[in-house]
Amino acid sequence: MKFNKMGKRWVYWTCALAAVFSMNPFFVWPSFAHGYLTYFTYFLYALSSFGLISYCKPYSGIKRKYILNVALIVVIFGLTYFHSAGFVGIKTILGAILSYSFMILLFTREYEELANIFECYVSLFIVSMIPGMLYYVLEIFGISLSIGRIQSQNQLLYADSAEYSGAAIGYYKLYLGAVMRLDSNTRMSGIYDEPGLVGTVAALLLCGKKFAIKNDWKAKLLLLITIMSFSFAGYILVFAYILLKLFKEGKWKLVVVLLLAAFSLLILVNVDLSNTPMAGIQRRIQITDAGISFVNNRQTSTFEKGYLQFRRAGLLTKLFGFGYGASSRNSYLLGSSTYKLTIYDGGYVGFAIKMLFFILYFAKWIKLQNIKKYWNAICLLVIFLVSIYQRPSVFYAYYFIALFGGASRLVIDVDSKIKEGAIQCK
Repeated sequence: MKFNKMGKRWVYWTCALAAVFSMNPFFVWPSFAHGYLTYFTYFLYALSSFGLISYCKPYSGIKRKYILNVALIVVIFGLTYFHSAGFVGIKTILGAILSYSFMILLFTREYEELANIFECYVSLFIVSMIPGMLYYVLEIFGISLSIGRIQSQNQLLYADSAEYSGAAIGYYKLYLGAVMRLDSNTRMSGIYDEPGLVGTVAALLLCGKKFAIKNDWKAKLLLLITIMSFSFAGYILVFAYILLKLFKEGKWKLVVVLLLAAFSLLILVNVDLSNTPMAGIQRRIQITDAGISFVNNRQTSTFEKGYLQFRRAGLLTKLFGFGYGASSRNSYLLGSSTYKLTIYDGGYVGFAIKMLFFILYFAKWIKLQNIKKYWNAICLLVIFLVSIYQRPSVFYAYYFIALFGGASRLVIDVDSKIKEGAIQCK
């Protein structure tokens, strides 16, 4: 089959659009157009899969390199949807089959294909955030262009943490091309339901762009989005990536300066801040007799009471969990988002298999003789694994493109075997 450039480009953009839809933007919520656009997401998965098969070459050594990854993701799919705590509907199963098939086709493509999809996704993500950034600035100055309100089904918005409290919990102001929570107007989320999601994704994409803010306009905008989201997780991921990068480059003085800057948080937590987003970050840092600690706002006050059920369970349950969806049936766990939910549902075995899936993909680059050459790609993996602490649900197209596409983009930068001009979607 002829691999023409025009054919490939529509595939790249379709895959990127599917990734945006997988991030749960407001127009796929049940409260918007009765949730009918969810079916368009499934259509995008199917169309993208067709394009990847028809126009994009699979990795030449797929049988050797990815056979274990494919086997693991099939096992993950089985454990997720057939080891279930309750009935799983046909619609859910069909949607999952389309989604997982799309993800398998994604990570088994050549590096050039993945890198191009990554660049297209970065562009669409930035475009999806621009209206929300503008509305955010206007809201700060007391100017609202809201055209109504809409409700999200995200359980995190009903948590009793300090960040998600207020009379209008779960409701958003609706704008043309954006939403913003009624009880938290000073945090930007674009078309998505969580500022934290925006900050985390922007940070991962920025790492995939090698933090090249000097000569890459996309990297500049990604950094701006991360900052404006006031996502504590996003800040931590960017900070960790910079430290890892400077460590590899041997720039110890800068490492010390950054650590001193982090130490200055000691002063920050003792200053009374009137700025709502900054005060929110301030609440995430506590100083006790034991030292500095970070407040985990991804767990409700009742979480540990609900998780106690898993701690007291038998060996088999601890190994394989209570089954897919079990955590959502435990009222004490509702409103939380932590890696412990993955363990609660899938057990230690299920969690280990998921971590192994991602680490195995990077195994070729983690070898001692390759660490220096592929340091940036390995750093991206480390940052991604750190993000799972608070966002354990990572088997979505946008995460796969951010990780595997970002890693492919970083590998291309240092791999002399890949021809110049391989990236068409800059």
